[in-house]
Amino acid sequence: MRLIHIVKEYYTMSRYTLIFLLSFAIFVFFLTPNVNTGDSGELATASWFLGVAHPSGYPLYLMIAKTATFLPLGNIAFRTAVVSAIFSSLSLTLICWIIYSFTASGMAALFSVTTLLVSYSYFTQSVIAKFYMLNLFLIMSLFSLWANKINVEGAASGRPQKPGDFLGAQSDMEDKNEQILYFTMFIAGLITANHHTGLIIMGPVFIAWISLKKGALKLNTVITGGILFFLGLLVNSYLVIRGGSSHFFNSVHIDNVAEFDEIVTRSMYRGSGTIAAATGIFHGPASYWYALKNFVSIMTSNFSAASYLVFLAGSVYLIKKNLKLSIFVLLCFIFYGPFLAKITMGGENNTEINYYIAAHQYFIPAFAIFAIVLGAGFYLLEKSLKITKLKILPRVLPLILAVFPLIFLVSRATDSSYRTNFVPYQIAKDSYSLLPSDSVFMTFGDNATYQGWYLKLVGRYREDVCQISSADQNTIDWMFQGCNEKIYGPFFSMFYSRNFSGMLPFIIKHRYYGCDPVKDSGAYAKYLNSRSLSINYLYLPADKFIINKNEFGDNVESFAKQKQLSADKLINYSVCLSHFTDDFFSRQLCSSYCIHLTNMARLYSGEAYNRTGEKIRVQIKDMRSGYIQPLYSVDITEKNRPYLEMSTRITRFNQWPILYFREKE
Repeated sequence: MRLIHIVKEYYTMSRYTLIFLLSFAIFVFFLTPNVNTGDSGELATASWFLGVAHPSGYPLYLMIAKTATFLPLGNIAFRTAVVSAIFSSLSLTLICWIIYSFTASGMAALFSVTTLLVSYSYFTQSVIAKFYMLNLFLIMSLFSLWANKINVEGAASGRPQKPGDFLGAQSDMEDKNEQILYFTMFIAGLITANHHTGLIIMGPVFIAWISLKKGALKLNTVITGGILFFLGLLVNSYLVIRGGSSHFFNSVHIDNVAEFDEIVTRSMYRGSGTIAAATGIFHGPASYWYALKNFVSIMTSNFSAASYLVFLAGSVYLIKKNLKLSIFVLLCFIFYGPFLAKITMGGENNTEINYYIAAHQYFIPAFAIFAIVLGAGFYLLEKSLKITKLKILPRVLPLILAVFPLIFLVSRATDSSYRTNFVPYQIAKDSYSLLPSDSVFMTFGDNATYQGWYLKLVGRYREDVCQISSADQNTIDWMFQGCNEKIYGPFFSMFYSRNFSGMLPFIIKHRYYGCDPVKDSGAYAKYLNSRSLSINYLYLPADKFIINKNEFGDNVESFAKQKQLSADKLINYSVCLSHFTDDFFSRQLCSSYCIHLTNMARLYSGEAYNRTGEKIRVQIKDMRSGYIQPLYSVDITEKNRPYLEMSTRITRFNQWPILYFREKE
């Protein structure tokens, strides 16, 4: 009992410092050690060069991440990911403060923090390089400010006033109202320079302001608030200053007002742009039901079924405590829950990618608010225990329950331990290692392009290789972020003209490669075809451009065989059996290694390798590109059996159905 008392005392004295330091230590321990899938490579590269990321550019995040790159630990990708850990821990500290201000219970505050910390999506976003935890911190800053204001004013309204107190209190309250408004406007401006979902909080804030404010705003208050909003908004000028095509690295270029507008509003994504997506809230009556259903599914993937009862109890407590406060909290939850789901996940059927891009990232603020209400429900339980005649239980049980969620760190260590995930880095490195000197590598999609940018531009790996990237194969258009014209122009000038006739001598020398096969239905098929070569694809001229087809064919077969054999000594497919993360895209990437292994099995299937008399039919799908390997039979030999067994092991280990966070059947 004495030990429990000491622990409680120390926690009370150093509550916020402990929450920040301990949570930060946990996140850093599990932090990704290198570049990861999705935007990680792009964000690390853009921050390193003070460039611009994909729309909406994320200037606030990039400037903060650039500061983090000066930390004397780890590599640049790791340092960039530290930003997520910092703002996640700061958000948990704010949540601790909010619950304590609501309940004056340290155990209730601790319970909210531990429950949210170990929730699947919150934990995962805290250990990778993304801008969602900075977004959460900005949201929670405004949430805590206004929740506290409503809470304090509600308490003050119920307190008897002494004669002469009213005028002084009113003056003090007006000053505080102005300060809160100024802070709100400045943060709102900053949010525009990070992630636009952050602005959703302004809906509940506006309603709270209307419900609390008495009288019209002063002109100087409006002007000052407008100036502060503009100062926050001014961070977006970074996009103009650093977004020009003359800079060394930019994911997108901003050379005029139209391009600036296209990037900031994300209108280049058309239906997924900020304005277009926001208007989706008014469309499709049936989608409201699907949105609610999908949101509940997302919540259930992050919190236990029992938590809904605690949430209900917490809601009742807040309503009894302060009706305006409960309305504000629940409005925030609805806006960042079902409302946001209507915009982003209002469809009947959602794919794995829907879950990993939308569900896994956008609803972090809803999880945080849910955890806050859980803390209020926990306080009711703690309160009911105190009125019992039991002596030990009311002291011991709240502490046990408050730290109990931490047991789920064991689960996070096996499904979100990004510190063991070297797949994205390794496959990018292997892809470049296989390329001949002075060759061009063409990438499609984030998970081939962004890691390549990081490896080439930040890691300075294979500087003799030119990386070009295209959004898809529907149009012949590529970017040169990994192939700066000032450096590579004299060596690969034909690629800057996009003249395939001029490229032909270069292609025939087997110097043109890609991460995906050339699709028959795409624009490139008119000029190119491809063949699988280890984990890359060799791009060859279309048949009509080849003069001596027989001679060319023999040359390709001989080159491909030697290249395939030499590739086996350079790549490291063991990373696909040693990662402990259910990152969907990492598992997709591993299918490329399976194609390499089955190609090796074919090469070693001849009689010279001691055939066993067994045959196996082989067909592997490249999950990254959707390419399905032709179905063929392979004779089992002593030499190729290990390759086939390894392919099977990798396929089984990286199956989608074993993932924690997935679409429910």
